[in-house]
Amino acid sequence: HGLQAILGKGYYAFINVAGWLEARGWADSEPLGAYLAECHGVAIVPGAYFSPYGGGWIRFSYATPPERTRASGDRLMEGLNALVA
Repeated sequence: HGLQAILGKGYYAFINVAGWLEARGWADSEPLGAYLAECHGVAIVPGAYFSPYGGGWIRFSYATPPERTRASGDRLMEGLNALVA
């Protein structure tokens, strides 16, 4: 999907969502976490919880079977794209 991501040594990625946050007028990824969970069934951890520099990032876990991870990734993209539609 053309996302900028940093992969950790575990089963998670930090994904840059700054463009979507800016389009929505959100200062950081904290409201994005609630929106994705409530409206798209995707649980992420806002990057702002890890560092003051993480506001434009989210942590996305891929510690589930590949088919579930793909489905979650699809819902993540649906949710992000709905922010700018």
